[in-house]
Amino acid sequence: MSSTTKEPNVAGSFYPADPQELKLLLDHYLSEAVTTQDEITAKALVAPHAGFIYSGPIAASAYQAAKRIKDKISRIILLSPTHHFHLQGAVAPDFNLYKTPLGTIEIDQETIAQLNSNNLVKISSDYFEREHAIEVHIPFIQTIFSANTPIVPIIVGNSEVEQISSIFSLLDNDSTLFIVSGDLSHFLPYDEAKKVDRTTADNLECLNYRPLTGEHSCGVWPIRGMLGWAKQNKLKLSTIDLRNSGDTAGDKDRVVGYGAFVVYKA
Repeated sequence: MSSTTKEPNVAGSFYPADPQELKLLLDHYLSEAVTTQDEITAKALVAPHAGFIYSGPIAASAYQAAKRIKDKISRIILLSPTHHFHLQGAVAPDFNLYKTPLGTIEIDQETIAQLNSNNLVKISSDYFEREHAIEVHIPFIQTIFSANTPIVPIIVGNSEVEQISSIFSLLDNDSTLFIVSGDLSHFLPYDEAKKVDRTTADNLECLNYRPLTGEHSCGVWPIRGMLGWAKQNKLKLSTIDLRNSGDTAGDKDRVVGYGAFVVYKA
């Protein structure tokens, strides 16, 4: 197994490369975040992965929902789509550390080996070489959780709901948090995007994965697996924040939708 450190792909473009500037920006987003009910104990989050000026405020709303359990979490499973490869199934890396301007975070290779031995993920770092959808979440994780909290990054491609829901089922416990990385609709006019994304949010709240396609979210494959697991375990899902790039830093002619969602015990 490789013992290399994964260098950041998009520091300086999707988010600041300067550690102090990045920390100030994260603190600002979290202080302004939409909050949810205190009694909710998050088991999974869905949060977007665009450049911070576009989706950072909405991602912060998702992470804010996990603040009250941060001291109980000893492992974070971070699932994202791929933006550069055709992929069947799921893949995890063989490097041991992931680096951002805020420092390095440990990769839980023991859990990855467990997933691999159960034929739930393949092992390859190649899929992570240019991917941003994992990386942009790590500064939030480094800000909220203990520096000793390891992550399990998993890139998910075309897959059956049962395969991905099995990852959730195998690893689910009270000290594990799942985070699914996914934006919503892409490049629709502002008003149309709001309608489409509201329908997507309604389907998520009903744990209804069947209507969801790549037109509704680039993270559709891990989202569908998460919903299958949530339905099987009689969990609930709430929408915390639902906006798009026209609400943050973009124009309203062609927008990308962003949602913050939390899965919790009913």
